[in-house]
Amino acid sequence: MGFLNKVRALLLLAALAASFWPGTRTAWSAGERLTASGDQLCALFVTRIVKYVTWPDAPREGDAPVPVAATDARAIRPHFAAVPPPPSIQLEQWPSQGCRILLLNGTPPREAAAILDRVKDSPVLTIGYGLEHFPRGLMVNIRESDGRLRLEINPKAALRAGITISSRLLQLARIVDDAE
Repeated sequence: MGFLNKVRALLLLAALAASFWPGTRTAWSAGERLTASGDQLCALFVTRIVKYVTWPDAPREGDAPVPVAATDARAIRPHFAAVPPPPSIQLEQWPSQGCRILLLNGTPPREAAAILDRVKDSPVLTIGYGLEHFPRGLMVNIRESDGRLRLEINPKAALRAGITISSRLLQLARIVDDAE
């Protein structure tokens, strides 16, 4: 049984690692060349992370869209439209009331710190993409390093907000702390 769990974890890791290749990614499908940008993969990740996160408030209805706010929604909106469901995402420009996920995409460090301070007591999963540093209070960060997209998670920040992140996702990430 333990061996099968390790194999499943390795397969999940391989699938996520392959999907987080930075810059333009190339794949071959039925003889045609497919490419994906970092923004496209970020949108894909945000839509897929929903099943690995539990929020403290009432469970959401099965088909209700997940409210996601982005600091630069205009730049990433076309990529969310291209992601196949499920789940459906309702993308809005930050500031937004009632969002479950806040995507800080390309936000300057001081602005990111101010936004994170504003939502620190709310059950909002904060995800950074394209940030220079891992700001205090950020829960998940997607960053490029050595030609790859890396996943960093701060489980303490998530727990302070009452959010639970699946151990399956934690196994794939570099665990960071606010002190770093």
